[in-house]
Amino acid sequence: PYTLGYEEVVRKKLNEYYGGVFWESYINNHIWGISNPLTELKPKKIGENVEVDIYGTKWRTDLRPMHIVEVPLKEPSLKDYKMPDLKVIFKGNWKEKYLGEIEKRKNYFLVTGFGMGIFERSWSLRGFENILMDCVSESAFYQELLEMIADFQMKVIEKLVELPVDGIMFSDDWRYQRGVIIGPERWRKFIQHSNRYPQRKDNWKV
Repeated sequence: PYTLGYEEVVRKKLNEYYGGVFWESYINNHIWGISNPLTELKPKKIGENVEVDIYGTKWRTDLRPMHIVEVPLKEPSLKDYKMPDLKVIFKGNWKEKYLGEIEKRKNYFLVTGFGMGIFERSWSLRGFENILMDCVSESAFYQELLEMIADFQMKVIEKLVELPVDGIMFSDDWRYQRGVIIGPERWRKFIQHSNRYPQRKDNWKV
């Protein structure tokens, strides 16, 4: 199975080159994305080229990639911060909305997902420079932050596995050209060897 995706800027140029969008039908991707209530939530526009997402992070939308304007966790503390309420997001018989699309595409490899992984979500909540300092000087807080994010994402996965899809997709960027961003030892400490993962694993509803 294969899938080919394009950034919007590239897609726009291809549309201009071919004189329309018909070219995409020839690709026939084998992997097909299915939306879910979390991915369908739209950021709230709060100013010209500025949006706030459901986690409370403000983004500049006129830059590529988008740039953070303001983070909800300005200090290394989770006091008074709450992740989005999944009971509000996944409400009622939410699955019914997607079953028709799933049935129509049942010959494809179907995936749904939720975007940012643990590390990416941590810097989107706290700021990239801040988390680089936090994992050194505020390690207890950073561990607490990652566990809060991991717990939330596990609860999201427990909802998403109720859909009759083939996989759940999300992403995380840990490296750059010179190696692991926070260093391999801290990556193992905070992300690979979280003490709570083995306890949760037996309860995964997969």
